[in-house]
Amino acid sequence: MKWQIKRMSQCDNSIQIQVATVFVDGFYQHLSLFGQNRLKLIQGLQHIFVPETCYLALYQQTVVGMLCCSTNQTRCMKIDRADMMQSFGRLRGLLIYLALHREFNQPLLYDSQSVYIENVATALDYRNQGVASTLLNYIFEQLPYQRYLLEVVDTNQKAYQLYQKLGYQEYQRIFEKFPEKMGFNSKIYMKKEKRQENFYVPTA
Repeated sequence: MKWQIKRMSQCDNSIQIQVATVFVDGFYQHLSLFGQNRLKLIQGLQHIFVPETCYLALYQQTVVGMLCCSTNQTRCMKIDRADMMQSFGRLRGLLIYLALHREFNQPLLYDSQSVYIENVATALDYRNQGVASTLLNYIFEQLPYQRYLLEVVDTNQKAYQLYQKLGYQEYQRIFEKFPEKMGFNSKIYMKKEKRQENFYVPTA
């Protein structure tokens, strides 16, 4: 099965709900801390993605996978407090805004030759079919950066092994202060380079 790869900005705005569905299903374990209503999460988060930074795998106009690329100039999400409060209510919306803002709206300190890969997710019906590998190989081949960075939690061994298979190497682990609450023990940071050279990777 061959996937078509497009930037989200090349698609109609109606694609937003599909992207949000893949995102919520991919990260539901963590997002469910904000509420277990899957449809409400999808509806409330469908506008947060920056289309120029999101790459989609499509099969017959259906989004089957996604990933986002952030740099020191642009993050892949824009979290608006008013939107979150309108979608989820004042208190819950504020909590969601604070959590996502801290995670996705802070500037990255990497240099201009580095790209940070986020939100790698595959639609439920298309998992284990090579979608994530196709997306990751595509951006490595097509984007002009020298260094490709990403993170994965230690409990997601399947993703960790996939990244290793694709040539990503671990360079840092940061242990979680509240592992039982968050559902993982540490975040693992990995990198892949187009050519070997020394470069600065700041402490996350």
